[in-house]
Amino acid sequence: DGVPKGKALALIERDFGSFDAWKSDFIACAMASRGWAVLAFDASDSKLHNYLVDFHHFGAVWNAAPLLALDVFEHAYFIDYGTDRKTYIDNVMPMVDWDVVD
Repeated sequence: DGVPKGKALALIERDFGSFDAWKSDFIACAMASRGWAVLAFDASDSKLHNYLVDFHHFGAVWNAAPLLALDVFEHAYFIDYGTDRKTYIDNVMPMVDWDVVD
């Protein structure tokens, strides 16, 4: 159903205030990025963060473990959605398997 449970939800609520606040920020990263939106656990501060990564070789976040990555390169959605990235993101978010993220 695209809604986290367990530890993932507890950490999202701790670090973003609510699931809705996290989701809004994650979608904003996905809309702004050329490559990926990434939810990662950063060992530097023991918190979750959303990152946008523009290219394969630029924007890496060191000392962080990616938990969820959303591909927003045009090859991920253009055939089905044309330039409508937002609808692609809105359709993918409910399909996240939070058991895997957890």
